[in-house]
Amino acid sequence: MNGGAHPSRPVTTPPRLGGNKMATYDIPKTMRANVLLGQQQMRMEERPVPTPSPGQLLIKVLSVGVCGSDVHYYRTGECAGFKVEEPLILGHEASGIVVAAGSAEDEARIGERVSIDPQVP
Repeated sequence: MNGGAHPSRPVTTPPRLGGNKMATYDIPKTMRANVLLGQQQMRMEERPVPTPSPGQLLIKVLSVGVCGSDVHYYRTGECAGFKVEEPLILGHEASGIVVAAGSAEDEARIGERVSIDPQVP
């Protein structure tokens, strides 16, 4: 077996794009965001694409999951004692590709495939 994979599906590692590939990524000025406005009130909005600050990366999201907390926020307008009182973008379990870096020391990560946990203290 290939690392526990099903025998008919060999394990393949996607190529690491790495290196400074910033010129190869067309970064739009806006992005779409599904915004929760309150209990069972959602709207798709165009939002400006942020520019990463030093120590930050800009990720092009390729996939995102719907977490139980997202469903709870939508159904009840709150989760774990936090009540939605201002617009909230749902979908915090995501993966994608690094398309820009806020500092030169992180530019080598451009092109890297990543999973995202935005719950940074």
